[in-house]
Amino acid sequence: MIRNAKTDLFASMVNPGAFRGARHVFMTEQLPGYAKAKRDGDVRVFCLDVHRRYFKRFPPSLPDNEEPTAEALALVDDSAPVPEKPFPDATKLMPEEFMKAMEDYKAHQHAVKSRVGQIERWLRYHDDLNKNAMARDTDNPYNFVLASLTGHATQKPRRRTAYNLWCKLYGQEVEDELQKMVDRGEVSEKQKPGKRQSMRSDRYNALPDEEKKEWMKRSEDEHTAALVEWEANKNRKALSDPIEIQKCIHNLSQFMHPILDQVAKATNGKLTLLWGGPEPIDGGHLNVISICSGKTLGHGGQNFVDSEKVLYRKVIEPMYARFLKKCYRPEDCQAMALPDNAGLKALEELGLGLKEYEAALADEVEGPNTVGSKASSPSTSSSSTVTSTKPPKGNKSAVVKATKPSGHSGRPSSLPTLSQLLASKSATVAKTGATVPAQIQPASRPPSLAPSLAPSSPPPSRPATPPAASRPPSPLISPPPLPASLLVTSEVASNSTASSRHLAQPSVNTDEAQAPKDTNVAPISTLDSICKPNRFAGVVPSRMVQGRLAPRLRTGQLSIKKRLAGDDPCDGGVTKRRKADGQGDDGPKKKGLKNTVKEPAGAEEPVPLLASIVFPSSAPPWAIKALEMFKSRSFGPDWSQVVYSWVAFQVTNDFDSDDKLSAEGHPECVGQWIARARSQKWRPTYMNLDIVSKFQEPFWTWWANLQPEDRVGGSEDGIEDLECEPDGCPVQIHPSTDVNWECLKTHSGKNGLVSVMAALFFWSAGVEALPQTTHRERARYNEAQKELMFAMGDVSYALQSMLV
Repeated sequence: MIRNAKTDLFASMVNPGAFRGARHVFMTEQLPGYAKAKRDGDVRVFCLDVHRRYFKRFPPSLPDNEEPTAEALALVDDSAPVPEKPFPDATKLMPEEFMKAMEDYKAHQHAVKSRVGQIERWLRYHDDLNKNAMARDTDNPYNFVLASLTGHATQKPRRRTAYNLWCKLYGQEVEDELQKMVDRGEVSEKQKPGKRQSMRSDRYNALPDEEKKEWMKRSEDEHTAALVEWEANKNRKALSDPIEIQKCIHNLSQFMHPILDQVAKATNGKLTLLWGGPEPIDGGHLNVISICSGKTLGHGGQNFVDSEKVLYRKVIEPMYARFLKKCYRPEDCQAMALPDNAGLKALEELGLGLKEYEAALADEVEGPNTVGSKASSPSTSSSSTVTSTKPPKGNKSAVVKATKPSGHSGRPSSLPTLSQLLASKSATVAKTGATVPAQIQPASRPPSLAPSLAPSSPPPSRPATPPAASRPPSPLISPPPLPASLLVTSEVASNSTASSRHLAQPSVNTDEAQAPKDTNVAPISTLDSICKPNRFAGVVPSRMVQGRLAPRLRTGQLSIKKRLAGDDPCDGGVTKRRKADGQGDDGPKKKGLKNTVKEPAGAEEPVPLLASIVFPSSAPPWAIKALEMFKSRSFGPDWSQVVYSWVAFQVTNDFDSDDKLSAEGHPECVGQWIARARSQKWRPTYMNLDIVSKFQEPFWTWWANLQPEDRVGGSEDGIEDLECEPDGCPVQIHPSTDVNWECLKTHSGKNGLVSVMAALFFWSAGVEALPQTTHRERARYNEAQKELMFAMGDVSYALQSMLV
């Protein structure tokens, strides 16, 4: 009796808590979401959702000591509305019934209000417990940092008794038996704690002495191992184990937030901490975390990053990214990488700190550490070149490259025909020397690597191009048409050095013969024969970065000015200085003829008819619909050329990218088209529309933002800018070294370069809608047409460059 009295007294002193059983399990599951809602500032919304889901499982009518059945919990539908208790209707009830119904209604409302308060207090209390748990966690690497800051030594691990160690391993058996006794009514809820303790003690005391000694020895061994680990952690130097480093990153925000808050409070200031480095769980990629303390004045204040988000991303992030790339070598990042199944969550999954993966930062930071990417295999790297390790897709052939001789142009060589891409979805490219031409096999052969042809002398040079007045305003050279069966070559011959390349006929539709050649259709030129306007010839970026992802430019960093009237976008292929001196590659320029760089005969192919350009049957619906829209209007050979290049680019990359183009600065019509589910029928309103402000200027700003850094030069103030001629025209850069097109090449999905094509399509339709009645209107139309043709040529150049 005495023991029972003590047990009852002890049980009555223990507070079992407001939530037990299934209720406690449900509340525990909400703690991670509550912590994230606190960081995001959405605690109120999250709590309202918890209230709704809680009362679906545990209605107020269910007593607190009664558990819902498993079948009832399985039938809960969180998407359905919560039924509310109706207010009593006095017109349908007798006075006594109404009074009783009102009492029930008030009791129900009081129970709901009371339980809502309990839910919010429980979440708030246990969230604070989880924050304070770090100080009691002996495995937390920041405990020793905190000890060095405060001057207090970390607590040594305590030895657990043999009894406690036994209870941890076998306590569940006692708990199961005790629950059965409660179900049979032999033990009440208040007697459970005392009964549990007595049952454990009786079972442990009944063990043989040899087994007790074994448990004591196990307790000593466990304590000894814990002491050794504690000493090692206390005296350890810089971490080298990626798993340990990931643990530190895991706890960085939780550890630094209180420190920053206290410093801000003591100094009456605002603080922002930036951490950057390779994250092991992210394949060793360089990542950035910003931790802020202090907010702006007013209701709903913002921290530094939220308040200055634009400048933070344009200035702070790129600056810090450049610093990080000077601190880590590719092999250092690769050594930090962890396998995907390391058992640790990435920072973005945990929601610790503010982790920015904005496009420019990702491109800027990920450059030196593409080695060690999650989806990569080991790659080779050198002191000057870092190669992306993403393996090629299984249905594509490898790219074959020969040794590049000195003086050889680094621009991409001959391009595969679209018929080859449709047949094999593989782009096989060969870079050869000046006298060793390479050939890509025609579409009629099997989709495999084509054998190299025997060396042959380059064909005779074609005559100089006619005057500019007789040529269409296009950035493409227009030589005499070639026979449909002729393998074409493309190489710019400068001085006495020339290289020959052969390309198969661009048969667009593999099921039909090549369409008859139209003598009025301008020919398609391969990549190296794209006309480089005189204001663009020989322009090379002042800073070339090889072998890394090229960052995108920002809108505020561009200075694209309006093209001056009379500036032909397809002048000769020589610089203005040489043009002014009257000198070309082969001597003085003849009067009446533009001085151009000579090219081998047969260096170009006819532009395919727009109607004959098709996608393979396996293409996704969005691509087929977009192509149908682009083919619904014919804007001349330049439009056919850029559509042809886009189709080849899409087929090469299998339409399988989910990367989105930056929407910063894009023409308004692109956003409206996307908002209308990329409708084939929708068109912008062209009446009284300013082509320059609505299409031309936004397109150039947007297109320039998307370009690789290899096509960008550095300005004197240190901010990267587009190269510009003295007249203010944007420079189309054709560098003499290879351009890393990865920042554009990965955008082959429905949110990718199809938007650029749509912008060109709407722009072309707007130019066609311009009036041409008066002399001024015709001049305005011609100027707009020149600008549009120049844009088409540059987009086509970029698309063709990404095929190799």
